[in-house]
Amino acid sequence: NNKLVSDGVYALVRHPIYSAWLQISTALILFSQNLYLFIIPVIFWIILSIALAKTEEKWLIEKFGDDYVSYAKTTNRFIPFSRLR
Repeated sequence: NNKLVSDGVYALVRHPIYSAWLQISTALILFSQNLYLFIIPVIFWIILSIALAKTEEKWLIEKFGDDYVSYAKTTNRFIPFSRLR
């Protein structure tokens, strides 16, 4: 439907799929102990955060207006429990 979902996992982060990808990538890098693998997630993370998430948020602001703006002010974009929004 056309209702903004802000409960469940969306109460913790605005983009849970991107957040999960970041956590899985970090775990794989740590388990592999190969610092060269660090560059791939960093590039992908930049693409996600700059291109996709920003574009998606513009669309969500157009669709939900002030409800989404309020939600974005109180909910982190990718990292739960972080001070960064």
